[in-house]
Amino acid sequence: MITPAHSQIILGMLSTAAHLATQSRDVATSRHQLHESTARLAHERGLFEARAEVMKGLIDALIDKRVSAVRSGFSEVLQLYAEQATRYLDQQGAVSREMLRQDDPLARSEYRWRLNEVDTELRRIRSDARQIYRQMTEIVFLLDGSNLILDGRCVNALAI
Repeated sequence: MITPAHSQIILGMLSTAAHLATQSRDVATSRHQLHESTARLAHERGLFEARAEVMKGLIDALIDKRVSAVRSGFSEVLQLYAEQATRYLDQQGAVSREMLRQDDPLARSEYRWRLNEVDTELRRIRSDARQIYRQMTEIVFLLDGSNLILDGRCVNALAI
């Protein structure tokens, strides 16, 4: 025979189980966010190192008046940005396809959140690339009076 005390114990156990399930989901979400933040920091560190290396090379090239070396360095930097943008475009497509396959509204919202994160990173990469392209074009123009010309893949990936 089930007494009110048994009922309270059972309800308490169910409440504890629901609480543990919620905490487990929160931990998984936090781990996912930590992984994404770590990846983003690694990407930004790589870009910072690339920028620093290019700036060092730029100073050397400017001192030696080697315009072709400057052009080459600029193209390499923009190619790095184009590769990053292409990766994010690929991720954007994959996340969009996966989001459309989901029936669960919670899963869709998580994919929508991830898609927004990818879109934000892609806009940031493109914005940085456009700013750098403008500065590089000014420098090349000051050095030899011509414009910096990019290949079609860079132009398309970076939306320049």
